[in-house]
Amino acid sequence: MQRSSRSREKWRLSLTGAVVAAAAASIVAAVAVILPAAAFAVPDSVAISSPADGSTVELAAQSSSPSVAADPLVVHFTATGATPMCSLDSATPTGCVSPVSYSHVSAGSHTITVQAGAASQTNHFNVSTVVLDPPPVVRPAYVSGQLHDQFLVQGHRTYVRQLLLTDLQRRVHVTLVCRGRGCPSFKPYSRTVSGTAHLGVALRGAALRPRTTLTIKASKAGHRTKVWMVTIRRATSPLLTVHWA
Repeated sequence: MQRSSRSREKWRLSLTGAVVAAAAASIVAAVAVILPAAAFAVPDSVAISSPADGSTVELAAQSSSPSVAADPLVVHFTATGATPMCSLDSATPTGCVSPVSYSHVSAGSHTITVQAGAASQTNHFNVSTVVLDPPPVVRPAYVSGQLHDQFLVQGHRTYVRQLLLTDLQRRVHVTLVCRGRGCPSFKPYSRTVSGTAHLGVALRGAALRPRTTLTIKASKAGHRTKVWMVTIRRATSPLLTVHWA
């Protein structure tokens, strides 16, 4: 008997729970029918945080177009509900998300309008352009100096009779490197001089052969290096070329 009573009690409790659950579901369904869907929708709202109403926005411009901003105008806002639509001045509203940017905005008064369904906000602001030209390009100065040369050509051999640098600035570093047949066995000429550099003494008595080269460089801090290249040729005067490094 006790087991039957317990079984009947469990059955009664289960039936009661099912009835309560069914009743709750019916109530929810009835409320959903009675109340419109709009009652559960997020309300439309708009708040523009930047540019603030009455503010002045400073944007960079180039000297070629000082009254037109080179940097974009950036608008920040929050919106809920309907899809937001943005419009700068009298332009046609278009869908947008925050932040939204506008290019080539001219200096002067402007308005920005953001609308989300029934909500809308318009801010009035000014744009001020500031010309920010790049810093001037500082080109390095050139090392001065004139090369005076004189050679004696005897068939396949060429002798240096004069090799002189003049009109140098103060404390110019001068180097001379000889490459090829006939170059004397000496360390490359390397001296810091002012005014004049006597290079011929380093090649005195040397019988230079065709295709031998003499490279002379004059360098100074903050200046472009001047380079003279002398190429020995067969039975004719050497070829001289000059460039800056």
